[in-house]
Amino acid sequence: RYSLDEIDTFLTVMELGTVTAAAARLNLSKSVVSRRITEFETTLGAALFRRHAGRIVPTETALRLAERLRKARRPRGLAFITRHSRSSGKAPGVLR
Repeated sequence: RYSLDEIDTFLTVMELGTVTAAAARLNLSKSVVSRRITEFETTLGAALFRRHAGRIVPTETALRLAERLRKARRPRGLAFITRHSRSSGKAPGVLR
């Protein structure tokens, strides 16, 4: 199973294009961002990025997945839940 933190981290890396920029935005270390991406890839059983000479390039799988996750995230308010749960450890409200 994957976590909302892994999804948020993946989408932030996709948006900003680098682990360093994503780490800065998420207020995390680069190693935590890299670990979350690796764990997400392991859970999915697919490579999301090609790594070469310190750069990352999204795979076709990553591009398709990011599009689907962005669409799914908007109407359900997952962006807010993810940010809130990261800071407090709990999601707000009642899940219905």
